[in-house]
Amino acid sequence: MAKAFRTISRTALMDRCTEPGAVNLITGNRKAGKTFTMVSMLQPLIENRICGFPRVFLFTNVVYVQAGVPGRSMPPGVRYVDSVESLFREMLDVFQDYGHNVRIVLAMDEAQTHMLADQNADPVNQAMLQILAITRKFNLSVWFASPTMMNLVPKIRNFIDDPKNPGNLNYLWFKDLPRIRQFIRSKGLREQPHQFTTWKPSAQHGSVILYVPATTWTTKVADLREGYAYDDEAAATFRYSDTPGFDHQDVIDMCSGIRKDELTGALRDYFGALDSTETAIHDPEEQKLAEQAARVRRARGMDPPVKWDVIVAIEDTPKSTLVSRMAKYAPSVGASSEKDGASINDDDGTGGGDLHT
Repeated sequence: MAKAFRTISRTALMDRCTEPGAVNLITGNRKAGKTFTMVSMLQPLIENRICGFPRVFLFTNVVYVQAGVPGRSMPPGVRYVDSVESLFREMLDVFQDYGHNVRIVLAMDEAQTHMLADQNADPVNQAMLQILAITRKFNLSVWFASPTMMNLVPKIRNFIDDPKNPGNLNYLWFKDLPRIRQFIRSKGLREQPHQFTTWKPSAQHGSVILYVPATTWTTKVADLREGYAYDDEAAATFRYSDTPGFDHQDVIDMCSGIRKDELTGALRDYFGALDSTETAIHDPEEQKLAEQAARVRRARGMDPPVKWDVIVAIEDTPKSTLVSRMAKYAPSVGASSEKDGASINDDDGTGGGDLHT
């Protein structure tokens, strides 16, 4: 049989795609093998089977299972991350245990849930777009997987060298099934379409077809007899926070203007302060108030902040009450007094509630 495809150094490819600051997007129809591609390409790195790499950790909202073990069970080197807050907490844990000579890969499946262009006010959307600007500082690369592309925010779907509307994207992995099927037929291959992808390294380059081999982690869960595999039937979720009062902007502010080797201490200080002020809530009504306070804190922390009159209308609660609940249930941790004041004060000095000063 004729040679089907040109060999490309996997080491060089994965070095480029996981270097700190790299942004990858895997897109294509549902069931085309997007998660399969992501898991297959990253597994050898996580298992330290490619020489010359620092230690690589995978943070992901993809659910893994272990043969014979009920519930979710993540392989060594893989951390389950389903919120912006847990992303930073897991980074702190890795830095404390392994130092900063590591690479962290965030693989966010079903990214369209929060990163659609018409959901710009979504707190996860806001947070992730800000985090993209500082990924290198945290030795972080990001892999978004989504069946949609054009509906995603431009900063994710547009290449960094796009001449008209540059974004943050470095590498596009497109499960172009018509082209892949034609390629398989023309070469007389026996491989399945989900085992290939097209890969485009910039707006100025064309795409090439890459072979994506099956790995132990891509085994169907029903066929799993030992080890780990990802569950392709499990829902991939991603939310903003788990703790009332968490504010990603506060984390970024605390980590700005310091050396990389000081990040661990800054993150430790932030979460230590956050956890020490967390209110133990057992009553369901109290929990609702805490959740409302966290919502309002996030809305006021957006860029630009949601105006108070809008928040008051949505929450159907006076501004003075909301401010009081923010102070009790969602205190700002690590933010400057100016930022906290801006969160409480009206944007234009009028309307928005009945707080008297």
